[in-house]
Amino acid sequence: EGAAEATPSTMSVVAPGREEALLKKINEKDREIIDLKLNHSRELMNKTVQLQKALEEQEAEQEQQEREHEQEQEETALEIMQKDDRLDQLVYQILSYLHYGTKVTSVASKGETTRMLLYLVTDQQSQHVCLSPLDENA
Repeated sequence: EGAAEATPSTMSVVAPGREEALLKKINEKDREIIDLKLNHSRELMNKTVQLQKALEEQEAEQEQQEREHEQEQEETALEIMQKDDRLDQLVYQILSYLHYGTKVTSVASKGETTRMLLYLVTDQQSQHVCLSPLDENA
């Protein structure tokens, strides 16, 4: 009872030669749809590959920039250490000169010159730099 009966309005009557032509047309349309889907899939795959390559290039460029930045930081740190060492050497050299005393010439604003001895004096609490006139006759 529940089965629907075929009526002339629901049945399709197709001539035998026409049925073959319709099936052929349906197959052609199916092929077109499949070809469109395949082309769309290929395009998506190509775009995915392009995006992946672009991402890899960007990552490689970023890594290169990071390596260059690290190298610059290392070079800067090395330069700072070298300058610090050179400064220590200069301070030690100056202290050595002052320890043994060094002769200097003082020039006044009027153009008068005075020879002096610049030396380092160490007492119990600190070190002092002293300046004493030199006796040119001695």
